[in-house]
Order: sequence, then structure tokens, then C-alpha cells
Amino acid sequence: MTRTVIRLEELVNQSDVTQVTLRPEEPQDVSDYESARELTCRPDAPPFAELAAVPPGSKAAITPSLVRRVGERLYAGLTVHAGILEALDRASLTAVGSVHPILVATDAVDAEALPFEVLYHPKAAFLGLDPRWPMSRVVGFKKGTIARFVKLPLRVTVLLAAADRDGIPEWEAMRRAVVASKLDVAVTVLAAQDPVADHIQNQNAPWVTVRRVPLLVDELITEIGKLRPHVVHIFSHGSAAYEGYLEIATRNSVNLGDAPLYVTAGDLARLRDLAWLVTLNACEGAAPAADVHSLAHSLVKNGVPAAIGMREVIDSADASEFCFVFYRNAFGALAASLLPGARINPDWSEPLRAARAALCNRQQGPTAIVASSYKPWTLPVFYRRSENFVVQAALSGLTISDDEQERIFADIEKMQQIRGGLAPDTPLSVVALIDAEIAKARQRLV
Repeated sequence: MTRTVIRLEELVNQSDVTQVTLRPEEPQDVSDYESARELTCRPDAPPFAELAAVPPGSKAAITPSLVRRVGERLYAGLTVHAGILEALDRASLTAVGSVHPILVATDAVDAEALPFEVLYHPKAAFLGLDPRWPMSRVVGFKKGTIARFVKLPLRVTVLLAAADRDGIPEWEAMRRAVVASKLDVAVTVLAAQDPVADHIQNQNAPWVTVRRVPLLVDELITEIGKLRPHVVHIFSHGSAAYEGYLEIATRNSVNLGDAPLYVTAGDLARLRDLAWLVTLNACEGAAPAADVHSLAHSLVKNGVPAAIGMREVIDSADASEFCFVFYRNAFGALAASLLPGARINPDWSEPLRAARAALCNRQQGPTAIVASSYKPWTLPVFYRRSENFVVQAALSGLTISDDEQERIFADIEKMQQIRGGLAPDTPLSVVALIDAEIAKARQRLV
């Protein structure tokens, strides 16, 4: 699969002024590949500041075509580099039914505040709303592979802990998504509100377990860790202030007025070796504060393979619609691909694109026209690690245990990475020895 990767970097010039530069990282056969240009788009300048000034959660009509103007300004800012112009023009020729991902790789705080998801190409319109160009943000510079092993059911932890918002619509969105996807799942819900917990328990779904949100942050993270979740979904309030945090309600904060839990990216990053994806369906989960990265970005920077956050406050109905469409598509794709012995690259960018389009479709009119003047669809942001993320599904019918299967696949992964990193002049005898060890390990899986 071909893709376009745009790298943005933060540099301090000779005048001690911080600048954001841009260059094409992929493809490499474009003009001025090794050169960089300054990014002239700034979130505090028009039209970005105008879009940011639209009240959070607002569904009212905004200045006609404001979102489109933002997307056009982003395109103009990125294509000052001839190589990026060439890469995006090539991408715009992608045929219907084919996929050409667009990735923005950046650790620059000033650039992170820009809504790259609304990038507007003069011939292809909003790239982030078309199945041909799923968009994501890449964190870090590392190459290599992050490999995980799974035996279904997929373990999902859902934290319903927004103090003054009814968690039932959010749960119903998740429940409908799971049922529609037909994926084998085991969901554990941590609920803050009594009516939410009672509602879910009364449904008696065999694949759902309901617990209450623990009363301390450390207990909460430890509890989630014991569940060994593949996916963590958090419905709560949050803020980009003070390096970012989630405001997690507990039963005591809801019923007795106690303080909520304040959970940081550092707290959630303890799940880095367990979770494939953390979704923050919370206010400002993808919004950077001054000189500070967003919570979702920080999660991925700290080792979580992927995270989704919201740039601003999102309306409850929109949050539920996002939840339903995203997970219906994400879990549906996993149901079709996680067959015994399969090795897959879970793709969260396409389900997120579908969710953005669904937010537009809540309004009357053609998607392209609605999107030009409608802010809510621009809020979800997807971050992923720079490494290739792969999942190995367990084989069925083996006499060895699942734990032993996981160890064997991990050994094979390590040996394959070693082989792939060998110098060209490595003696053939060394290559043959590694290949023999890989073959021997594979024999244990027969």
C-alpha cells in the first residue's frame, strides 16, 4: 500500500525563535526530498483562530465555508514544499476502491493544534472524509514493529464516568456497535452512576461485566490493568490544562459530592503493554495547551500504540454517534480479519473516517457541503506510534497452551527483526542459522 507521510519538526533558529519545518518523508521520489520548508500556518492566525473561536460543542451555523477555508489554508501551507505538493497530487489520483493513507508525523506542539483532518485538496475535496485517504497523526521517529498476541474474545474496558452526563446513551452506542459487528468480545464496564450500572446489569448480556469505578487513581489503573484490555474506551470530562488530565467521576463524587479522580497521561500509560487502543471520548482529549501536548498525543508518546481524542468539548449525542459508528466499523473489521493464525495490522484510521462522516450526516445536505461549514466532525483526532503495529491471532487446536503459543510467536518476531536488521555483508551461514531457528520455532506451532 502506498501512502503519504508529511514530517513536521520543531526547530529553534539562530534568533532563538521556534519554527515548525515540514518535509516529505514518504514517498521519497519527490522533488526536494531532503530539504525542509517553514510551516507558515499558525493556530492563532486566521482562519484557524476563527474556527477555534466557534463555541465548543456548538452546532449552530458558522461563517459559510469556514471549515473549507481552513482546509484550503492547510493545503496551501503544506504545499509550499514542492515535494509535498507532488505527493498530495499523486495521492489525489487514487482510484475509488483503493486506499492511500495520509499521515502527519509531528512532535511539534504548535503544529499539533492545527486541524490537519480538514485538509482540503483542490481536486479531491476533504481528504479526511473520503475512504481513499484515511488520516492519522504519527508520534515518534522509531522504526520496527510492535507485536501483540490475541486469543478471542477481544477484551474491552469501558469507563463511563462523566459526572453530569448520562452514560446510558454512550453505553447503548457501544452495545449496538458490538452486536452489529458480530465480534467475540468480553466487555467490562466501570460505571460511576448507579442508574447506568443498574441499566447495564438489567440487560443480562453474557458478554458484559459491570463494576464500579474505584475510589483512587492507583486503584483504578491497577483494576484496568488486571482486566488486560485490548481496547480502553473512556467517557468522561477532561482538560488540556496542567499538562492534560481526565476528570473521572466515582460513585462518591456523584452521590456525595466528593472530588473526582484526576487521571493523567502518565497514569494511563501504565497500560502501554496491554492496550492496543485508548479512546478518550472526552472534552479536550486531543487539545494541546500552551507548550504542552494533548493527552492523546502524550499517551502515544509514552508507548500506547494508538489513541483517539477530541480537540474540544463534544456534544453528548455526537459523542454517542461517534462511539457507535467507530466501534461498529473497527470491531467489524476485526471480526472479519482475526481468524485463527492470522497476522494483521489493525486499522483505526478508516473506522474513524467513517465516524467523522457520520457526524456530518447528522445534518441535512450533501456531506461535502455540510462539512464546509460544520465544526463537530473536525473534533476527533487519531494518534499512532511510528512503529508498525501487528497482532498475531492464536492458532486453534494445538496441544500447547496459549501462553506457550504467545512465547513462540514472540520469539519468531524477535528473530525476524534481527534477520531484517542484518548488514548486507552478513555471512550466509549466520543468515541460515537464524532461518533454521525460525523454522524450528514454527514447527512447534504445527
